[in-house]
Amino acid sequence: QAAIVGSAWNYDVSKGGAAFRDSAGGGLTYQVTIASGSGLTVNGARLTGTPATPGVYHVRVEARDVGGGLAVDTFSVA
Repeated sequence: QAAIVGSAWNYDVSKGGAAFRDSAGGGLTYQVTIASGSGLTVNGARLTGTPATPGVYHVRVEARDVGGGLAVDTFSVA
């Protein structure tokens, strides 16, 4: 994903619920982590904020279903 330093950014890491699926049809909860210093904050499954400095920031997304199943994905924001 691309983010521009000094410009507001808002990204749904769940892609509207399409990034992960629960085959049993239950809901998913998301945990998103990103390195500090990126200028971005996590709010549920959303990354928002204004990147403060140029760089590559790695994001980890965990999706967990009610049965305890876990799926993990990573991507970078540059």
